[in-house]
Amino acid sequence: MPVTKKFGKEYGRREASRSRESVSDTLSDIQERAERGRRRTAFFAAWGAVALMAIGALWVAVHSPVFAVQAVEIQGVRRVTEQEVLALLEAAVPGDSFVRRVLGFRNMLVWPDRLPEDTLALNPYLRDLAIHKSYSSHAVRVDILERTPFGLWCFKQQEPGECFWFDDQGVVFERSLAAEGNLIRVVNDYSQNAAPLAGVILPRAFMQNFFSILRVLAAADLNIKEVRLDDVGREEMRVVTHDGPELYFSLRFPSDDALPVIASLYAGGFGEGFSKLEYLDFRVENRAYYK
Repeated sequence: MPVTKKFGKEYGRREASRSRESVSDTLSDIQERAERGRRRTAFFAAWGAVALMAIGALWVAVHSPVFAVQAVEIQGVRRVTEQEVLALLEAAVPGDSFVRRVLGFRNMLVWPDRLPEDTLALNPYLRDLAIHKSYSSHAVRVDILERTPFGLWCFKQQEPGECFWFDDQGVVFERSLAAEGNLIRVVNDYSQNAAPLAGVILPRAFMQNFFSILRVLAAADLNIKEVRLDDVGREEMRVVTHDGPELYFSLRFPSDDALPVIASLYAGGFGEGFSKLEYLDFRVENRAYYK
C-alpha cells in the first residue's frame, strides 16, 4: 500500500506539469500568431502609404501648373518647317512609356534634353535637336541644327542614276539633279545601290578617309573631270583630271600625305610635264608611285 500511494502522488505531479506545459505552448502559439498579424498589418500599411504617396506624386505631376508647358519656341529652321518639328516632337517626346503618355506632351517632366539619332533620322534634314526647359517661364526652347550640303553623291550602278546632297558627316539628306564642274564636289558611285535618305554614302570605317581625299583634291587645285568609286569592295577611289594624270587613293587610311607629293611633283621640274604623267598612285600607305 505505501508504494501505491507514492506512485499516485508522482503521477499527479507529472500530469500537472504536462498541463502547465500545454497551457504555455498554447499561449506561445497565440502570441506568435498575434505577432505575425502585427507584422502583416505593418507591411500592408507601409505599402499602402507608399502607394498613396505615388498616386499623390503622379496627381501633382499631371495636374500641377508647375510642370505645364505653355509655350514651345523653335529656332534654327530653314528647310524644315516649325510644324514638321512639332509633329516630330509630339510623336517622340511621350514615346512608348506609359507614364510619359499619362503625363502628356504639355508636361515638362517628359521632355528630354535631346532626341536620339534614330528619331532624328525620321527627318533627314535634322542633324541635331537640343531642348532647353525653363520651369520659371513654363517654356521650352528647341534649337535645330540642319544639315548643310557638302557635296553631291550620284549612285550610278543603275541608269539613269540618283544623286543626293550629303553633309560633312556623309549623310544623304536631299535628292538633286546631277551636276558637273569644280565648283561642286561630285562623286560618281558605280558600285553601290542608292542609299535611303538619312543613310550614309560609305561604310563608317571609310568615311573620314574619304573626306581626307576631298581635302587633298581641294588644296591641290587640280582640274578634275570625275571623282569615282568603281568598286567599294576594293576600298579605293579614282580621280580623273582634264589635263593631268589619274590619281588613285585608298579608303583604308587618310590621304593627307599625298598633298605634298603632288605639290613637289608639279614644282620639282615637271611643270608642264606634270600633265604628261599617266597616273599617281597613293594606294599604299606612306608610298607614292607615278608613271
